[in-house]
Amino acid sequence: TLRSRVFLGPTALDNELALVMANLAACNSKSFVLDPYCGTGSILVACALLGGSICFGTDIDYKILRGKFAHENDGAMHRRALTGERGSSSKPPVPIAAFSQLEDNKKKTIFSNFRQYNLQLPEIIRLDASRFDHHFMPFEYFDAIVTDPPYGIRAGARCSGKEGTNQPIPSEFRPSHIPKTRPYPVADVLADLLHLAARTLVCNGILVYLLPATPQFIPQTDAPTHPALTLTASAEQAINSRYSRFIITMTKHRPWLPSDADPLHRENTRSKMLPKFTQLQDAIWKERED
Repeated sequence: TLRSRVFLGPTALDNELALVMANLAACNSKSFVLDPYCGTGSILVACALLGGSICFGTDIDYKILRGKFAHENDGAMHRRALTGERGSSSKPPVPIAAFSQLEDNKKKTIFSNFRQYNLQLPEIIRLDASRFDHHFMPFEYFDAIVTDPPYGIRAGARCSGKEGTNQPIPSEFRPSHIPKTRPYPVADVLADLLHLAARTLVCNGILVYLLPATPQFIPQTDAPTHPALTLTASAEQAINSRYSRFIITMTKHRPWLPSDADPLHRENTRSKMLPKFTQLQDAIWKERED
């Protein structure tokens, strides 16, 4: 259960729901599985636990991927390491260079969750999922993509970039540079997820993701689409009378084509989903006001 999990974050997915999603993705010992918004790795743990899948995860949140020291409750230790503050603790700050040298039992990370269940460790990279094509060769190599994208309900979505003009980073600072992030519109999250699935899934590969929506949402007509992907299943989990979340399952039915890169596909997804997310946000704010 999540209660016994070693490393958790505020958006960790329920373990039973994660197993359902891994099952829908047909994860097995030969599967190469991606979660582009992996967080603390709840979905990847389920994929590895269900079939011994080879797991690959990315996330833009440096703090989550860095983990948490056994004696800290928040980011205070990291701040003191950067600034040299002593804080209320009598212990000296931990040097940044020493972070990667600490033993696993001194801090909790995504890998701690895998070691807890004696699972094969995943490959984890800090990455902006909206720029996946810029970091990896555009090959079709994943058997499944299983994810719970950030929709700004429990945690705000972020992507690389900042307002105004970007300044070049001097070469001597690039190895340790952490790019700034900006808000990531939820419609763009879905458009990028479908593009990523169409670009990197093998033929007959499976995309499984969670999609919050109002009860009036009909997946067969309202779910986002892509020319290379086919909706094969959907299931609703009612949260309350005002909104639900749906498990959306899509299968890649053909290889990637150059025409799939047409910006029109992305714009169609954005224009289709923006009104749906506006309805969802109105329902959530109304619930909070009540």
